This record gives sequence, structure tokens and C-alpha cells, in this order.
Amino acid sequence: MKVQLDSDKSNNTQNEIKHLKATIDALRSELENNQIDKQQSVQRAVADTNDEIVQFKKTIITLRDELENARFDKQESVQNAISASDEEITQLKKSVTALRDELENAKFDMQESVQNAVSTSDEEITQLKKSITTLRDELENAKFDKQESVQHAVSTANEEINQLKGTIASLRKQLEQC
Repeated sequence: MKVQLDSDKSNNTQNEIKHLKATIDALRSELENNQIDKQQSVQRAVADTNDEIVQFKKTIITLRDELENARFDKQESVQNAISASDEEITQLKKSVTALRDELENAKFDMQESVQNAVSTSDEEITQLKKSITTLRDELENAKFDKQESVQHAVSTANEEINQLKGTIASLRKQLEQC
């Protein structure tokens, strides 16, 4: 029995060894398959990464081109804005110059009008002063003539009164004698 046990044990051990060898072969196969899958996955990942890198490079190139175009457009817009501003500044300077000239002409015209008005007023004042002087002289002469006329009339009236008194006195004397 011991032999049989030893033989069973030996069979069992050999079966176990075969089984372990089969397991090792299966595990080795699975490991090799896993390594192959891993290598294929790595190669796929590398290929995908390379594709992604190529896509990123294309995207970078496209974005650089767009950025350059945007910079160019921005510079062109800035240049156009500066040009338009320069033109507007030139127009405004011309307008300011024209308005200054117009203002100077208006000031000159106003000063000339004021001087003409002052000159006309001075002439009118001078004429009015002459008229006042003439009228004063005429008034003085008229007053003098009036006073002279009044004195003459008073003198004439006094003489007439004296003559009438003399006539009355002589008529009274004649009446008294009669």
C-alpha cells in the first residue's frame, strides 16, 4: 500500500507537475499575449499620440496663421484709423484756420463799423454843437433884440404918456380958464 501510495503520490505529483507546467505554459502564453497586447496598445497609443501631435502641429500652424492675419488686420486697422484721424485733424485745422480768418475779418469789420459809427457820431456831435452855438447866438440876439424892443416900446410908451400928461395938463388949464 505504501507503494501504491507512493505511486499515487508520485502520480499525483506528476499530475500536479503537469498541471503546474500547463498552468505555467498557459500563464506564459497569457503573459506573452498580454505583452503583445501591451506592445500593440503602446504602439497604438504612440501612433494615436503621433497623430494627435500632427493634428496639434497643424492646429498650431493654423492658429499662427490666424494670429498673423489678425496682427496684420489689426495693424492695417490701426494704420487706417491713424490715417483717418490725420485726415480729420487736417480738416479740423483747416476749419480752425478758416474760422480764425473769418473771426479776424468779423473783428476788423466790427472795428471799422464802430470807428465809422464813432466818426459819424463825432461829426454829428460837432454839427449839433455848432447848431447849439448858432441857436444860442440867435437866442442871445433875439433876447437882446426883444429887450431892445421892450425898452424902445417902454421908452416910446413913456414919451407918449408924458405927451398925454402934457396934453392933459394943457387941456386942464384951458378948462380952468374957461
